[in-house]
Parts: sequence; C-alpha cells; structure tokens
Amino acid sequence: MIIAQQLKTLSAVTVATTATALGSGSGGAANAGIMVQAPSSNTASVFIGDSTVNTSTGLEIEPGKGITLPIQDEGAVYGIVASGTQNLRVLKLL
Repeated sequence: MIIAQQLKTLSAVTVATTATALGSGSGGAANAGIMVQAPSSNTASVFIGDSTVNTSTGLEIEPGKGITLPIQDEGAVYGIVASGTQNLRVLKLL
C-alpha cells in the first residue's frame, strides 16, 4: 500500500503517436509514486512504459481508468497512442 504525505497535481499531458514523457521530473521526487489516469472523455487507450514504449509493449490504460506506479521520477514514464492524441492526468504522491 502506498502512503503519501502530500499530493502535487501536474498539468494534463497530451500523448501522441511518439513516446511522450508524462512529466519533467522537476519539483522533487515523487517519494510515494505517481497516479496516472486517462479521462473518461478520451476516445482511445493510452499505452505507458519507458522511453521505448509502443502500442504493442506498453501497459494499456483505457478511457476512465488509471494506475498507481511506485516510481520516483514521473519523467521516466512515457505514453503513446495508436493514432491522434489522447490526454492523461498525472498526480505526484510526495
């Protein structure tokens, strides 16, 4: 179980057909991890992974779904979509 002392909302991230970093890694480490959510208004899934992510190897996040990752640098997580663009929301857990 992840226990956060503070939450820091990051700007919405627009993900395209090339790997897009989910954050800059600035503002301090996400000591407890990050939460990533695809708004229900998205029309397609977003796939997340490292900088080499693609739609075949990434972890799929469907519209309206989310995941918590125990990682300190949100800049090390990337997203990609099959076509067009989709949005993600990223919450840093301090």
